[in-house]
Amino acid sequence: TPRVGYPAWDKLHNTFIAEIQESESIDLLMLGDSVTESFRETRMGQGLDQLIGGKEVFDRGFQKFDKKLAFGITGDESHQLLWRIINGEIPEEGVVIKNVLVYIGINSVYRKGSPMDILAGILQVIKVLESMPAIENVYVLPLLPGTASVYKTIKKINNGLKSAKFLRTTTRVIDCGWDVFRDQTRVGTVTAIKSLMPDQVHPNTAGLLHWSQCISKEIERFN
Repeated sequence: TPRVGYPAWDKLHNTFIAEIQESESIDLLMLGDSVTESFRETRMGQGLDQLIGGKEVFDRGFQKFDKKLAFGITGDESHQLLWRIINGEIPEEGVVIKNVLVYIGINSVYRKGSPMDILAGILQVIKVLESMPAIENVYVLPLLPGTASVYKTIKKINNGLKSAKFLRTTTRVIDCGWDVFRDQTRVGTVTAIKSLMPDQVHPNTAGLLHWSQCISKEIERFN
C-alpha cells in the first residue's frame, strides 16, 4: 500500500519511475528504505548534510556496474515497497535489469512487528520480483545489526531468509552485514558498531562503502 498523506513520498516514487524509464538496460538497481536512500544523500527526498558522500560511495562501492540506481524511501516497510514495485518502479517491458538488490524490513522491526510477519513481507517482495521478466538476478540483503533490543528479532528474520526456498536459481542471499557491522567487543548479544553505524540503524558513509564493496564482490562471484 502507498503512504497516504505524504506528498514527498509520492514525489520520490514518481522520480524513481522517471529515472528507470530513461534506460533500456540497468546493471544494478537497489530497492529499499532509508538505508538505500542514503546513497542518494536524502531522507524522503530532502538533502541532508550528514549524508553528503553517499552518492560517491554508491559509485565507488558498485564501480563495476556502469548503470546503477538506488530507489529507497525513508520509513518504508515491505508492503510499501511492494506497492512501489508493481506501480511503475519496475516496468513490465522496455528495460532489462541485470541485478536487483533488496534491503527492507528494519522499519517493521523497530515498529514491533513479529519476526514471521516481517519475514513473510520480505519474501512476498522477492516473489513478485522473481515473476518480473525484466529482472535477471535478485539478491536479498539480510538485515544489518541494530540495537541489543532487536537482536533476537533480526536474527530470526535473517535465519528465515537464509533458509528460504526461492523460485529462481538466480535469487540469492548476500550476507555482508553481520561481519562488517557487528560490534566485536560485545559478547553474546550482537549490536551494531557505532563507528560504522552511529545510530545503530543507518550506516555512515564509511559503513556504506564497506557494505557496498562486499556486496559487489559477492555479485561478481555469483556471476
